[in-house]
Amino acid sequence: MCIRDSPRKNCGTTCSACTAGTYQNASESSACLDCGKGQISDDKSATECEACPKGYFANKDGLSSCAACGKGTFSDAQATTKCQSCTKGLFQDGTGKTDCKTCVPGKYTAKDKQNECTSCAKGYFAVNGSSTACEMCLTGWFAAAPGATECVACDAGFFQLNNASSACTACSPGQIAEDDVASACTACEVGYYQDDDGETMCIKCDEGDIANVTGMSSCTPCAAGWFSEERGGSVCTICAAGHFTSEAGHSECSECDAGEYQAAEGASACEPCAVGWFADDYAFENCTLCGAGHYQDKAGQTLCLSCDYGQVTTKEGQSECSVCSKGTFAGDQGESECVKLSLIHI
Repeated sequence: MCIRDSPRKNCGTTCSACTAGTYQNASESSACLDCGKGQISDDKSATECEACPKGYFANKDGLSSCAACGKGTFSDAQATTKCQSCTKGLFQDGTGKTDCKTCVPGKYTAKDKQNECTSCAKGYFAVNGSSTACEMCLTGWFAAAPGATECVACDAGFFQLNNASSACTACSPGQIAEDDVASACTACEVGYYQDDDGETMCIKCDEGDIANVTGMSSCTPCAAGWFSEERGGSVCTICAAGHFTSEAGHSECSECDAGEYQAAEGASACEPCAVGWFADDYAFENCTLCGAGHYQDKAGQTLCLSCDYGQVTTKEGQSECSVCSKGTFAGDQGESECVKLSLIHI
């Protein structure tokens, strides 16, 4: 007869051993029983089945071995018939595991049943573990490499207009960013300029130069005949009559020298007084005519000359004196007319 300690199939006078994956715990049995799902028997003549350990499973009846949970799955209980998938934010890169691993900061899993985490792309970050998605860096911030755990602020002098950026851009010449985290650069005001990129402040134009529009990368010299006397100027001032600047970029106008004049505004040079004229001081707008009895035969002079004895000029602005005709005379210098001679009675 078949006994409990040696289960066998009843075949007349002999008993047969139960095969792996089956068992029989009763004597005098005519058949062996399949191990149920989640259990196995890996030996012949088993009287009971063993539960699959944690990390393993058996999804059919009558199995002789448990299968390891695959990558991306786990089993945290015995006698499991199906492994569980690691949920979003978790992963498992091994087999036969009882739990899932947490994605480190800077990585994520967006789907269930993952065997590895994905690094956040450039311009994105994940500050916590177990992330299911990465956050994008906002304007004024960036992440230069994959797997960032935080975004980096754009330095002063740089900006980033867009979200999800991997780098900041230097402000162009004529523009600045005074503070960190700039989403745009600011144009230099009138009177100021910036000739380099990536700068935090604008520079005042020097005297004689101006910037008359915003966003200038250089200042413009005032033209000859114009000036700007203060730093940070935005408008040039025209030189007044009697004054001039001979070259561009002056902070003040020069006075015309004595013997010269300039009647127009905005002049780049003064003119010499013509013959018969003079200018006895600086900054003359017009020269003065030599008076009657006087003359000037050279240009650019500061005074007129008196006609000598016996000579006169009867009009203003003369370049030479006339000799008195016969029967007339000029008895002093600087005379404007000749006088007739008269007989002297004794």
